[in-house]
Amino acid sequence: MTGVFLGTKLCLPALRERAQTSVHGSAIVNLASVAGLVGSQLDPLYSMTKGGVTLFTKSSALEFARKRYRIRVNSIHPGVIQTDMGEQTFTARARNMGSNDAEAARKLALSTHPIGRLGMPNDIAKGIVFLASDDAAFMTGAGLVVDGGLTAQ
Repeated sequence: MTGVFLGTKLCLPALRERAQTSVHGSAIVNLASVAGLVGSQLDPLYSMTKGGVTLFTKSSALEFARKRYRIRVNSIHPGVIQTDMGEQTFTARARNMGSNDAEAARKLALSTHPIGRLGMPNDIAKGIVFLASDDAAFMTGAGLVVDGGLTAQ
């Protein structure tokens, strides 16, 4: 939460200035999580912070629109992504199940993704590029969920 708030605060002057000469204004893309939409039974604190990012995104979008800053503010909500942090998630899930078998936790997570695979960093990067681009010029206050169908269930 602190990083998202300070990043917005510190970048705001430059984004406002750039928005004046850009056809579609400027854009902020905040990194949240599906855990900020539906909660996590394994890590409530993580859900709390990502839920805060989600609502800060929406509130900032509304404030900046009201003030005519021409800055779109959106968030992206990854599911389980194959990164170091994703591996830590499998280890934590295994511990919570009373085991040290991170691979079993990985298989369980995989079974909950309707798309049939876990996410890759590039999946998230492409979503961020979209939200930052002029292709998303009519989006603000939105959350782009990139989770392989996890929250659709």
